Amino acid sequence: MSVSPYEEIHLGLSNAAICGMRRHLFCAKSIIRKPLFCKHPPCFFPLKSVDFWLMLERLIHKSLHRPVATLVIFFAIVTAGAYAALNLPLEILPSVEFPRLFVQTAWPGASPVAVEAYVTSVIEGEISGVKGVSKIRSESRQGFSRIEVELQRDVDVNYLRFAIQERLSFLQDRLPPQALPPRIIKYVPEEIKTTRFMSYHVVGPYNDARLRQIALRQIRPTLTGVAGVAGVEVIGGRDRQIRIVFDEDRLKAFRLLPGDLRRALAEANLTLSAGSFIDASGRVAVAVRQTLHTLHDIETLPLRLVDHRLIRLRDVAAVVDTLSPPYSLQRINGQSTILIEIEKEPGANTIAVADRVYQAVAALERRLPEGIRLLKEDDQSLVIRENLRDLFFRALFGFLVIFLVLTLFLRRLRYAAIVQASIVISVLFTLLLMFLFRFSLNIITLAGLALGFGILVDNAIVVLENIHRRVTAAEPSASLDAGIVSATREVVLPLIASTLTTLAALLPFLYLTDELRIYYLPFAITVSLALLASLCVAFFLIPAVAYRWYRRRGIAPSSAVGSPSTATSPGGTRLERLYRAVLGKALARPWLVALITVWCFGLPVWLLPDALEVDPEASFLRRQVSHLYNTVMGSPVMSEVRPYLNHLLGGSLYLFYRYVDRGELWRWGEDTRVVVSIDLPSGTDIRETDRIAALMERTVLGEEGVAQVRTRVTANFAHMEVRFTRAAQFSVIPFLIKERLITRAARTGNAAISVVGYGPGFSSGHGGMTMNNRLVLSGYNYRDMERYAEGLKRRLEQFRRVRNVRTDLTRHFWGKTTFETTLQLHRERLGWYGLTVGDVVWQTRPYLSQYLYRQRLRLGWEEVPYAVVSRRYDDFHLYQLGQLPIRNPNGEEVRLGNLGQFTYRRVQPVIERENQQYYKVIAFDYLAPYRFTKQFIESFLQTTEVPPGYALKKQTLWWWQSQKARNITTVLIIALLLMYMVLAGLYESFTYPVLIFLIIPLSLIGVFLAYYLTDTLFNQAAYIGVIFLMGIVLNNGIILLDRVNQLKWRGEFGSFRELLVTAGSERLRPILMTTVTTIAGLLPLLLLADKYDPDDIWYTLSLSTIGGLTAATLLGLIVLPTLVLLLERIRARFHRTASSAPV
Repeated sequence: MSVSPYEEIHLGLSNAAICGMRRHLFCAKSIIRKPLFCKHPPCFFPLKSVDFWLMLERLIHKSLHRPVATLVIFFAIVTAGAYAALNLPLEILPSVEFPRLFVQTAWPGASPVAVEAYVTSVIEGEISGVKGVSKIRSESRQGFSRIEVELQRDVDVNYLRFAIQERLSFLQDRLPPQALPPRIIKYVPEEIKTTRFMSYHVVGPYNDARLRQIALRQIRPTLTGVAGVAGVEVIGGRDRQIRIVFDEDRLKAFRLLPGDLRRALAEANLTLSAGSFIDASGRVAVAVRQTLHTLHDIETLPLRLVDHRLIRLRDVAAVVDTLSPPYSLQRINGQSTILIEIEKEPGANTIAVADRVYQAVAALERRLPEGIRLLKEDDQSLVIRENLRDLFFRALFGFLVIFLVLTLFLRRLRYAAIVQASIVISVLFTLLLMFLFRFSLNIITLAGLALGFGILVDNAIVVLENIHRRVTAAEPSASLDAGIVSATREVVLPLIASTLTTLAALLPFLYLTDELRIYYLPFAITVSLALLASLCVAFFLIPAVAYRWYRRRGIAPSSAVGSPSTATSPGGTRLERLYRAVLGKALARPWLVALITVWCFGLPVWLLPDALEVDPEASFLRRQVSHLYNTVMGSPVMSEVRPYLNHLLGGSLYLFYRYVDRGELWRWGEDTRVVVSIDLPSGTDIRETDRIAALMERTVLGEEGVAQVRTRVTANFAHMEVRFTRAAQFSVIPFLIKERLITRAARTGNAAISVVGYGPGFSSGHGGMTMNNRLVLSGYNYRDMERYAEGLKRRLEQFRRVRNVRTDLTRHFWGKTTFETTLQLHRERLGWYGLTVGDVVWQTRPYLSQYLYRQRLRLGWEEVPYAVVSRRYDDFHLYQLGQLPIRNPNGEEVRLGNLGQFTYRRVQPVIERENQQYYKVIAFDYLAPYRFTKQFIESFLQTTEVPPGYALKKQTLWWWQSQKARNITTVLIIALLLMYMVLAGLYESFTYPVLIFLIIPLSLIGVFLAYYLTDTLFNQAAYIGVIFLMGIVLNNGIILLDRVNQLKWRGEFGSFRELLVTAGSERLRPILMTTVTTIAGLLPLLLLADKYDPDDIWYTLSLSTIGGLTAATLLGLIVLPTLVLLLERIRARFHRTASSAPV
């Protein structure tokens, strides 16, 4: 009975499975691979797992013999994928809810200590009682409170947000009347923060109060009703305010106090329940209600009966219907504006919601008063539309390039069409899986699809090329289906291994920080789904289509001569002969090839120190080596030669280290801009701050290249941002604008003005502080911490080398100096004059405070804020505070300065607290080298006794940068470890993955040279590309070394060099085809991208992949077999030495 080679393989495995043979068989069914340096040839899995391969073979057989059913299944997948593509949500970033919230409260003019005591502590106490809160951090700064609420994992963020909002609603009466209501803000990491979904500016020929009224009453209700809009916020402008301006002399004449005015206004505007009674109709409630309807009602409010005369409010004060003083001012290009921010519902289609907003705005503009215009400021849908349009053209261009490459290699349009169809099916299959997993199309997932576009074809190419090679080489009597099944089965292991290593490279994205993991996880999942989809297409659709095409054409295994894999192909024979010749010469001199490879990568000789410290207590040999090293490195000859040695021996690593700029690890790109920050002393009127801000605005408005000037002004701070046109971003214009602003700032007095350039148009740099030594004191009592910190300051100042000791800084390095005036009242003196602390506060406040947000009157159906201020309010200065007369209930007056003591001191700009624990920083300079400074700090901490409940430790400088560096390093290490574990588990060997991993340094040579030659910034997208590259480049090594193992265990070659040359030539075509098609798929992303556009992540993503893959392919085909030969010789020499040893 004659049996074909494929049938012999089939029967061999079946008998082994049935009889339970213990020895491993080399057969295609079990995909036996003998990793190098193994004594016995193990199979892919133990024999007990042979059912997996039987099942896989049955599925492949079914796909061959039932091609219609197979095509119908994939047609259904394509149809469902097309439906999913049309219904996937479109967003700029994944719609996720971070388990973190911010609660922000403004109290204009209040010091950090007052904000912490009366606002932050009160809000923290309420939030800490909410179930699901994990950690609370807070910052109290001048006029502002910011509380960060970290939630437990797997909690409903929206529900907890509602629960916290409900608790905060009960705090209105417990907060100071000057404080604005707390606002809950969703957390978005700074690294991936983008613009708002959509925002508009309301402009027109009206004042800001009228514009705000139009925005609140006409625009906001309309936009809130648009489907998909979650909320609309109106920012800027002034509200109506009733101002009660009293005359001090009249109040004194009628023996009244400012608090009497406030009490009269409060009692005239309230509703109280007096109880109830029962009559025939049931229980009836009785309420006492006082209402005000007009300004006349306010003016005629009775205050007191004096000498049979009823004193009314108008007798001692003027009632003015005016506008509230602005808390903040906003301008665009010098024009006042009202900002309307629109928030989109999570999961809603960004483009669809934007289109509905466009329609609503167009309808609004026809109904608004004449001259009112809505100017669009931010629009995320434009970014998505542009990215989708660019991705479509890039994908179409890449699709055509891949088709041309496949046609050139395969020499048949039909083969190229089969492979191209696999790309379409894989993409639609991926979109279907994304739809089922409820992912959205956004920048992150589109990046995953774009990177995977050229990779999706790799599996199909390897399977199709191997089918053709096996069918061509088979005997005429071999059956077609057995040949196709055997060819597919032969590449199952390398394809699964290459896919799993790529997935293993993506798995470490789970180990990013919490917020970054949430955003970048969809990227990893999208690429993983695409790879798994391509694997299914390659294993089941490609064999079925090839079988059906061969069978309909009547092509037998022996008649496939002239196929693209035969020797007659121009791209085959010539290329293979050239490769065999080059590889043969490389194998003849393996040590030379290894040295050249190390030289190309580079030796880090430039990191060698200029001198070694000689320790007198070290050993004699170590001291002599240190002296010799210092003599050589310190010689004049070495000083002149060393720069050349760095270039000569540093290789590509030195070029990358020395000449390539490396950006932040995780930050989305940003435009070139100049930011101006204006700080004025506490208590400065907003009009003075606005005057200086307007002066800086006029300096740049109308200048060439300036696209927009945004300004926001508060009481003692102004922020101005100058944005440039795209053409001017990388020109000299930003530098000229920056210098012009610096010159103007130098001419402006009484203000601290900083001018900083940001973005790719500037080289980054921030001003630093000289106090690099910081101790952090933590505890639960802030007053005690202040006293203890002052004691530590006095102790540090006793050391001669210690300078500039400060206790008013924060753990962050950007806190500004803040001063506070405090009044320490004497209780005895208050008692002498019959005064209370409340009397002093209420008589002082009309001269100092005007932001009384919750002090409101109801006039008819409208609630209007009111303020009780002195007639001298506008002309009152801080130095007059000590002479302010305070009257007791008997009408007797006393100067405020006689009731207490005023102190003017520098205070901590930010009061930090975490889980009810305060933090305070003691910063100082130490005049000594770093090693002695470190010893001093350690000795100081050891000899300092800390009271119970307190802790003192050294603060790590720039901890956030080191944390990011550790994060990316951890991700890289875990990626390498997981890939090693996958390969070791698949091939049952610890040494085999090491050989495959040798291709990673080769790929880094290409990455280093690509960024050096193109002068490109190595930014966060480049890091992602390198991590992704590590999984891709291993594929070539897996395919090549897998074939080496197959040929080795056949024993058909006389020398190992001949075996390596044969294995390399047989795997040359699939490796080149997969590499070229992957590069061709990414090439449009590289050519059509703007390398200077910080928002275009495609350029650096594709540059990392293309550079590394090119080097890994060209060098790997030569270097990898050479290194394998070297390791095999070392192993053989080791075994010979071991066998000759005496027993």
